[in-house]
Amino acid sequence: MVPRSFEDLLTADTAVVQKTIAEFSIRDTVLALKGASPQMNEFIEGLMPKEDAAALTDERMRISTVPLIQVEQAQKHILQTYLRFLQAGKERL
Repeated sequence: MVPRSFEDLLTADTAVVQKTIAEFSIRDTVLALKGASPQMNEFIEGLMPKEDAAALTDERMRISTVPLIQVEQAQKHILQTYLRFLQAGKERL
């Protein structure tokens, strides 16, 4: 199944999600997770190295409320990057 939303990454190729998240700053990841479910937050945090997961927690405390458009943009950018990585992997097969 090709993910159509940020939350769909919960059931996506974990290795590709991990590679995707590594491409983004902690701040961008926090912004995307602001509008995500608790399950998605746990999933993404679990894919990160411990140091990055700790930085993610620190950044969450620093960023309180943000405009919804920033959350949506961050989620869209992460999803687009995932899809690009997924397509690149299929082209190599």
